[in-house]
Amino acid sequence: MTLPNGYTVSPVRMPGDLDDIVQLNADCDLADVGFEDAAASHIRAAYDAPETDIARDTMVIRAGERIVATGLCAAMAGGWPDCWGRVHPDHRGLGLGTRLFEFFERRGAEQVAAGAQPKIVNAFPSVDAAARALALGRGYAKVRTFWHMERHLTDVDPDPPAPGGFDVRRVDATRELETLHACLEEAFADHYGWVTQPFEYWMAETFTSEQWDPELAWLAWEGDQLAGAALSRIADGIGWVGDLVVRRPWRGRGLGEALLRRSFASLAAKGASTCGLNVDAASDTGATRLYERAGMTVRRAFDLYEKPLAAGLSSQA
Repeated sequence: MTLPNGYTVSPVRMPGDLDDIVQLNADCDLADVGFEDAAASHIRAAYDAPETDIARDTMVIRAGERIVATGLCAAMAGGWPDCWGRVHPDHRGLGLGTRLFEFFERRGAEQVAAGAQPKIVNAFPSVDAAARALALGRGYAKVRTFWHMERHLTDVDPDPPAPGGFDVRRVDATRELETLHACLEEAFADHYGWVTQPFEYWMAETFTSEQWDPELAWLAWEGDQLAGAALSRIADGIGWVGDLVVRRPWRGRGLGEALLRRSFASLAAKGASTCGLNVDAASDTGATRLYERAGMTVRRAFDLYEKPLAAGLSSQA
């Protein structure tokens, strides 16, 4: 699709484009949900991820020098092309969203040809009716809704108890990381969208992040068996629970809530006043009920749409 006069397309230029992309996301959030929800560190992490090729997987559309749309399409090894795009509210209705979809499908088809799973997944805010109409018109189907949940940390227990028989302690990064990685792999194996990560890949993704803090990584042991884990971080002053898992033999004993509350306490001790996380609204592990019991509420929702995608250029791109 040809863009209107005055608009140009290029890959993202890092680090120079980061502030403009953060502002674009903030402007979209204000228009769509009434509050800013754009974290610079989260956006930067997506560009720094091991699977992202900045020159090929990213696109920005500029009106003059101003970035008014942005898109990212990247595929983890063994996964499928995952997409995220936003169009500034003042520039919607001009075909920029269609151009993003064309880019996603063209780049996704290249990734499928290189070995990615033969489908494409596009995520966008649930309130974005224009994106939903575009997706449905191009043959996508809704497959999931994810909730962004939050709670304030002003009233957390600074030393929450662990269920009887469990020892909950911080990770020993000198000798427990392979065990932690194996625990995450096992516990997430039946979750939607999970792609097995080799230990070396997981290490590169985790330890190149400026947000990694071993004091926010908790392991729950029963004897010499690792039963569960919780990994948190602080990004732009906000606490985030990134991974919270309990292995199947130990579920139903209150361990997940204990790990979550331990994460709240350690995040609050480091100065975070709010904690957020993202969760599959259809999780069959009871995760959403756990988070609600712990005082978390839904702040906003994102929908995932997918469609089959063959190698080579999409017929609609």
